Amino acid sequence: MTSQVCRCKSTYLGIKFTEMNRRKIILKNDYCLIFLSILGLMGLQAQPIEVTPENPDVNVSHYRYPVFQESFITLDNQHTVEAQLNYNLLTREVLVDLGSTKVPYQTEGVHRIQIDTLSYLPHEDNYYEILHSDSISLLVLRSAKMDRLNQDTGLGRTTNQNARDMPPLIKDKSDNYQLHFIGSYGLKIDHQYFLYVSNQLHELKKVKDLENYYPSQFAEIKGYVKKNKLKINREADLIQIVHFLNTSN
Repeated sequence: MTSQVCRCKSTYLGIKFTEMNRRKIILKNDYCLIFLSILGLMGLQAQPIEVTPENPDVNVSHYRYPVFQESFITLDNQHTVEAQLNYNLLTREVLVDLGSTKVPYQTEGVHRIQIDTLSYLPHEDNYYEILHSDSISLLVLRSAKMDRLNQDTGLGRTTNQNARDMPPLIKDKSDNYQLHFIGSYGLKIDHQYFLYVSNQLHELKKVKDLENYYPSQFAEIKGYVKKNKLKINREADLIQIVHFLNTSN
């Protein structure tokens, strides 16, 4: 019955399906599936690598994105420039991909940088990732150091990170741009949080630091933090605290 239906359809369309034609069609379908899979992977690559304190074990990349992203640079004169950019955690720089080489983008004359969903604010010689933008903004300076990961020796101990097989010092900073981690080498991620008010940075390490900046409101802030069981070392909680500062200020 199935063969009769196929013959009817072939006759109706005026097409003879040989075995070779069938193989070509299957091959074309396979190519389409591969192409769609590649597009799916490209979509995944566009997501920033999570490097928050809640995700401390990420050590596979020293870039904020797996690949350089089409980005927008807003200058102080409000002109916008497009470029392929990425943020390097090892050098704490925004890098521009020029094709044959990668170079750091200067902070002077830059108002904001938008790399996909992430916004960066230049201040002095660093680019700070904007977590919350308001009259009181929350910024984070993300950085990383190359480290040798602890390995189990089988004796109930781990290898000494100061052993002589530590990676050598990289004298040329540009070598970090092309660095690839192999074996047991990885990254130790660091996060420094700052309140940004009136072009001034105020570092936040603990809740009590807020007393130095907002002494008259500190009792209210402390009560809010306690009531909502917030922790300053959790990024989402810190954003919530800064949002409260802006609404109660």
